[in-house]
Parts: sequence; structure tokens; C-alpha cells
Amino acid sequence: DDTGGTVEFNNGQRIFETEASGNSIFMKSSNPKATTATKSVTDVRPKFRIGFDAPKISHRQLLLTIDENASDAVDWGYDAEIYSTFEDDMYWMVEDKKYTIQATNTLSLDKEIPLGIQTLEGGTISIKVDTLENVAEGTSLYIKDNLTGETHDITHQPFEIKLKAGEYHNRFALTFQPRLKTLEEVALVEGILVHINSDTSEIQLTKNVDTDIVSVSLFNYLGQQVNAWRQNVNKRLLSLPIQIATGAYIVRVTTNAGVITKKIIVE
Repeated sequence: DDTGGTVEFNNGQRIFETEASGNSIFMKSSNPKATTATKSVTDVRPKFRIGFDAPKISHRQLLLTIDENASDAVDWGYDAEIYSTFEDDMYWMVEDKKYTIQATNTLSLDKEIPLGIQTLEGGTISIKVDTLENVAEGTSLYIKDNLTGETHDITHQPFEIKLKAGEYHNRFALTFQPRLKTLEEVALVEGILVHINSDTSEIQLTKNVDTDIVSVSLFNYLGQQVNAWRQNVNKRLLSLPIQIATGAYIVRVTTNAGVITKKIIVE
């Protein structure tokens, strides 16, 4: 690793094998015709190769492997930390560090594999499935957006999104099942209207359902909270003044019946 250390070779690492057993390899430089027998081992571990494209990178491929000896933490000999990153890049986030190869021991529908993305100048990024190896037929892959709560199926088509410049280390994850909205959430989406009034620089909410609004939060596209309102927000008509830079934002409305999010554009 980057801190160095001592490598020790000792006699305990040797195993005696006779030449007749076929397991011993002898290198005989004096006989150019000598050959060594090798054993072929088939790797049957599931492998997910995920591709990333962006304006300032030609292509990045990440590898996720399922191995019973691995874990969700850092596993020496299984995980590979990224050597260097491009101006636009994607990587697995393992213990707050960047990896190109990650191994984990189980695959379940509720497992989420955190992804990190960085983009120097912003633009449209694309995440897709490059190849799947030894993966059960019918397995589906999704990109979860933790900011909006939505999932996007990348099994057969890429997920594309336009991002602003910056690092996104807590926003996206690879998942194995879609997040379906409950009936209550569908009712909230239809019953609470959110829009931006550019003339008055206000976020305006109209509540047409019988539920209590607990709080309203505003996030930028990096997933950073830039404003929050918790007092006197449970009204049929609500106007929230804002003084923020132009761009795309996410409004998160928390109620006693669930949470909804709405994308707004400040011009």
C-alpha cells in the first residue's frame, strides 16, 4: 500500500511436490523443449462491469464481483483503489475512498453499492451496463438517485443526467430493485403542487390534500442543503422566499404521510 512495509519469504511458504505428481513446475533453461503443465481454473464468480461516459473521459469501466470471502468493507486482494482519476470520472465509494474494483460477499435486492462521480465542468454523464458475467438471467440493475429518491433501470439502456461541476459522493448508488412509489406518495405528488415564481423569487406550494407539511428543504444538484423551513409551513398556500444562484434545485417536502421531491429551475 502507500505506506510501504516489509515482505518476508520463509521456508514455511514452501510445499514439497514430486515431479511425477504433475503439480511441480521445473524451469530447465538448458532444455529449450521443456514444457510446464498448467491447470485451468474456471472463475464462476458473478461480475458486473459498469461503464461511465462523460465529456472529459472516453470511458471508465468499474467492476463489481461477488465473492464469499469478501465484504462491503475494504478487502485486500479483492478490491482495487483507483490509481488516478480523470477530470470527469466515476468510482466505487468504499470507506470514503475511490475504487475501480469492489468485491462483496452477497447479492440481495436491498443491497446498495455507493458510486462516486466527479465532473470538472459539468455536462451530461452516462452510466450503463458494459457486460455481465456469470449473472443469473433476469437480473436487473438500477441507478438510485438519493437526492430525488428515484431509481433508473440500466439493464438495457444507459442512465443519463446533466450534472453541474463538482463531486457527487453521496448521491448515486447501484441497486438491484426499483423503488416503487406507494399509493400515499402518489397522492402526495398529485396533491401538493410545487413551482418557482421567478418574478417574486419564491418557492410556492399549493396543498390540495388533507395532510400536514412538517418541513420543506432545498438542495442543489450536488446534494447539498442550501435552505430549510420548519416553522409555519403547514398551510394551504405557502410562499418561501429564496436568494440563490441560477440553476437546478430539488425541493423536498416532508409530510406526516411521506416525502415528495420536485425539481425546479431558478433562472
